[in-house]
Amino acid sequence: MQCVCVCVCVCVCVCRIDLELFDAADVMSPAMTIQRQQSANLLARLLLNTVHSGFPVILVNQKTGDEYYYGLINR
Repeated sequence: MQCVCVCVCVCVCVCRIDLELFDAADVMSPAMTIQRQQSANLLARLLLNTVHSGFPVILVNQKTGDEYYYGLINR
């Protein structure tokens, strides 16, 4: 029986990234929001068909049409 020794050299490149150059928009996926009056059926479908961990709930001002953060639904 003959033994053969094989030397494996592994090179690892460690890159440092300056996170100060990025903001949340650079790493986030498009937000899936729901309105306060949405049905529970829609929410159930979102939970079943997406991998998002939370859904911002939006309240719409009926007079101005402005949207405001109302709350968050988590898985």
